[in-house]
Amino acid sequence: MSKETLGKVQTRVAKHVNKELNKTIFGYRPEKIQVKHVEGDIWEENGKRRTIKNGINQTVTRLDGARMPLFCPSCSGAMNCRADDIMYNIHGECHICVIKRETEMRKNGTYDQYEKNMLRSREINKLKFIIEQIEDAMVDMKSPTFVQSDGTIEYWNINLEQLREDMNNDLRDFKNRLIILESEVELC
Repeated sequence: MSKETLGKVQTRVAKHVNKELNKTIFGYRPEKIQVKHVEGDIWEENGKRRTIKNGINQTVTRLDGARMPLFCPSCSGAMNCRADDIMYNIHGECHICVIKRETEMRKNGTYDQYEKNMLRSREINKLKFIIEQIEDAMVDMKSPTFVQSDGTIEYWNINLEQLREDMNNDLRDFKNRLIILESEVELC
C-alpha cells in the first residue's frame, strides 16, 4: 500500500472510530430507585408535588384546599348547587348529608348542643381574627398623616399612649372572652 492510500484509510478509520466513540458512554448511570407511595403521601417528582388520592396519582396545587370536589366525600353524590359550596366550606360534605345528619341529631336530642358548639366555634374564630388584627395594628401604630390632592401633607396629633392603652384593654377583654368560650367548648 502506498503512503497516500494508507493516509486515506487512516483518516476514514479515524472518522469512523470518532463517530463510534461519541456514541459510546463511559461511566456508570445508576438506575432510578422506585419508591412505593401509598394513599395520602406527598412527594416531589420532576419539579411537581404529587400525591395519591383514591388510588389515582395526582399533582398537588396551591388551590387544592380551596377547591370543592365534584362529588361529596360522604355520599358520592354530585355537588353542583350553591348550597353545596357553603356547606362544603363549613362541614366538608354536601348540603344533603348535612341535612340528614342534623335531622338525626334532632331525633336524638343532640342538635341543641351541636348548634351551640357551632356558634361558639364561629365566635372563637372571629375573636382570634380580631385579636390578630389588634396586635398587628399595635405594632404598626403611628400618628396618621394624609396627603391632600394639592400635595400638602396634613398631620393629625393623636395621643398614641392613650390609644395603646385602650387597645390593650380591648385586647385583654377579647382574650378573656376567648378563654371562656374555649373552655365552654371543651366541656361539651
